[in-house]
Amino acid sequence: MQPALRSTPEARTGRPAVSGADRPPTHSRRARAARRRVALAAAVLALLVPFGLALGLSWATTGAQLDAAELEREGGHLLRPLVRLVAVTVDAQSAAVAGAIMNVAAVRSALREVDTAQALVDGALGTSRRWADLRSRVEDLLATAPRGPVAYTRFSTVVHLQTALVTAIGDASGLVLDQHLDASYLLDTALVRAPDVLVSAGRAGDLTFLAERRGPSSGSGSLPSAVAFTTVRVEADAMDEGLRKSFASTTSRSLGPGLLTQLDSLQSAVAQFAPPLAAVGADPSARSSSEVGPARGAVRDAVVALESAALDQFDRLLDQRVRSARDTRHLLLLSTVAGLVAAGVAWVLGLRREPAPPQRVPVDGDPLGADPPDGVRTDPGPTDDGSAGAGSAHQGSSP
Repeated sequence: MQPALRSTPEARTGRPAVSGADRPPTHSRRARAARRRVALAAAVLALLVPFGLALGLSWATTGAQLDAAELEREGGHLLRPLVRLVAVTVDAQSAAVAGAIMNVAAVRSALREVDTAQALVDGALGTSRRWADLRSRVEDLLATAPRGPVAYTRFSTVVHLQTALVTAIGDASGLVLDQHLDASYLLDTALVRAPDVLVSAGRAGDLTFLAERRGPSSGSGSLPSAVAFTTVRVEADAMDEGLRKSFASTTSRSLGPGLLTQLDSLQSAVAQFAPPLAAVGADPSARSSSEVGPARGAVRDAVVALESAALDQFDRLLDQRVRSARDTRHLLLLSTVAGLVAAGVAWVLGLRREPAPPQRVPVDGDPLGADPPDGVRTDPGPTDDGSAGAGSAHQGSSP
């Protein structure tokens, strides 16, 4: 009679029973987990380091763009009242040369406007000392009120200092370095052409008046005045050409419509003041000062209006750049958050504990891990060749 077979773990659970000796040691599992964490950390760092470098570079680039735009905006805010000061100072010069009453109130109002703009800039452009010196010179002219040729010389010196300050503002604020084609032509008008037209038109009118005072026999003054008239014509043509290139190269919908009216007004005023034939040998200085004076006033008004409109359009272009840089920064922040979340999820999933090894199921009445009873062998199962492995559970046959 065969002895009754005892119930085996395989029969009850469907899983192979593993003895205590067959379980992987605890320190081996910990070593594998540590190696997995190191490999995961290396993989995450390999992704995050280039991502962080690209993010830092993009953030620094947009930061530089925002800083440059802010500095250029400050330069434009200071440039606007300073060019108006040039215009009213040239008017005061013409009045002083002719022995008329200077509009002192207009000059002092322009001085206060520059003071306000200078206070807003708060020394960022480094022009405070130059402006203080220039302001004192203007006040001195207003106080002494020179007349005739002396007024022409003294006012010309101060006007030259004013235009030099305009150039210094363009340098300090980075306006002259603007690489955008549409803005570049706008700034060429505001920084270079407009002041030159204002000064040359005033000089042409003053030299015409002084030549009349000396009389036709003096023979002096005709060449400098002809040069001044020609400069007005040449600079106005350069403004027209440059601004039309700006219209063609811009993506702004307001740039062309916002300047065409002022540009046409300038061309019309310049045509009356210095006809195109002046560029090929005509002598507009042969006209009387009574004719030149009103024409010069029309040129001044047209230049000031065009200057203001050009700076308004430049402000709009700066607004577009600032919005673009800020949008880029928002995208960078969103990308950073998404990248960190993805890295965190990958880290958590990678650190999930590996499945526990199969545990030996105790035989009825035997403690877990106890040696099998006599006559029962532990065997993990058949080997590749179909033979029984050592240690599979068998019930021995009785002799």
